[in-house]
Amino acid sequence: MTRARKGSLSQRSVEIRRRWQQRVSDQQASGIRQTLWCLQNGIQPKYFSHWKGKLAKAAATERAPAPTSVPQVPVTIRPTVAKVVAPSGVGVTVTLPNGIGQSFDLPTTASWKAVRRTR
Repeated sequence: MTRARKGSLSQRSVEIRRRWQQRVSDQQASGIRQTLWCLQNGIQPKYFSHWKGKLAKAAATERAPAPTSVPQVPVTIRPTVAKVVAPSGVGVTVTLPNGIGQSFDLPTTASWKAVRRTR
């Protein structure tokens, strides 16, 4: 028996998953409690629960968006002299490499220290 590549399922595994997915769908469509449905269909409830959880987890993974890499942009932060700020305030300008910038005022010098620590 040849081994499937890591990350892909063998034909047998695909068939087993398909069979359990059908069982889970049948039970849900029946409207009968899971335990009773399992007893009526000769399936051990613990295996049914195991596969139901496994299939739900796989479905959630398939629906989840793939993580994307967000490019990091260098930012230059330069303190400026603020014109209208409380006596202890600090003006800050953030400038991107393309020259676009934004200026804002921090109410206290402690705020400026907190901003600088995050760098």
